[in-house]
Amino acid sequence: MNLNWKQNWPETRQHFLDWWKGEGFIISHWGSGFNTGKSLYGIADPGLPVSHEQRHSDEDWVVRSEEYRLSCNYQGGDFLPLVFPDYGTVTLSTFMGVGMRYEEEYILYHPTDLSPENDRKLTFDLENDRFKAMMNICRKLKNSSLDRYAVGFPALPPGLDVLAEVRGTQNLLLDLIMNPEWVKEKLQEINTAYFEYYEQFYQLLKGKDESSLYGWFMLWGPGRVSLAQCDFCAMISPDMFREFEIPVLREHCNHMDHTLFHLDGPTALDKLDALLEVENLDAIEYTPGPQVPQGGDQGYYDMYRKIKAAGKSVQAVEMRADEVIPLMDAVGPEGMYLMINFQNMNEVESVLKSVEQYR
Repeated sequence: MNLNWKQNWPETRQHFLDWWKGEGFIISHWGSGFNTGKSLYGIADPGLPVSHEQRHSDEDWVVRSEEYRLSCNYQGGDFLPLVFPDYGTVTLSTFMGVGMRYEEEYILYHPTDLSPENDRKLTFDLENDRFKAMMNICRKLKNSSLDRYAVGFPALPPGLDVLAEVRGTQNLLLDLIMNPEWVKEKLQEINTAYFEYYEQFYQLLKGKDESSLYGWFMLWGPGRVSLAQCDFCAMISPDMFREFEIPVLREHCNHMDHTLFHLDGPTALDKLDALLEVENLDAIEYTPGPQVPQGGDQGYYDMYRKIKAAGKSVQAVEMRADEVIPLMDAVGPEGMYLMINFQNMNEVESVLKSVEQYR
């Protein structure tokens, strides 16, 4: 994969290769570069969208807007020059009939009428309108990229989160108790469809070197790179998580070359031990949530050590710049992907200089 808008891409590429193996570290932040406020390549600002619908579904506007947004970004450290085809968070569910409501920043979803009594098989559908629209946006972004940047995968993780959008969260919580075998059947169908949908996007978006880049959580790697998540797990017990999510997660990881799991919030932390048992899960990210200390706090050091001791890499998010060195000293730099809330470019350069001692 060539990323010509990033001068130090060969170095960052090696950092990712090392990180997936638990042997090196990555210095980045949440996003695709530090916004300078102006295009660094003379790309025209498309202006504001006329509606939320245009913001998310107008193919030409999305391409121009994403290219302009990225062109304004400074690509220091291990920031990845990538564009987003979609700002939805459970995009796979929309390929299975879930309704959408466009908002300024994100996309909200509405469940279908699927139920054990009103059942249908959840399958891969090459003719699904939402899938075709997403592929068209990805194709136009890919054609416009010209090896300057990468197109990140949309949010495709399968599992309980997808079924919760299709069925409705409250209904699914009852189904876990009243219709457990039906839930497992649907989860397997979602997984099977996911692999086919993923392959369509992979064949379109992969680099010449067969590598891929997952937009959410900024993940690059050789071969098929994926994100896994189960925000739904915050509402269920560890035993239920093991019964319903872990089997399909294990199958998910076995199909991919590199996978990171997004563990969301304090009430999901009791699922960590189950995740550490998934042999082919390569890395774990923990999002603390707004009411508790963020990812650089010393209260998470033991958790990071535990993840690394299990042979998995870590992505630590929402860190302050002054938390980097204490964390590196405490848990070791190997296998750490640090997402730092940089305040300015000088802070980026200062952190990059300070971590050289660990290279």
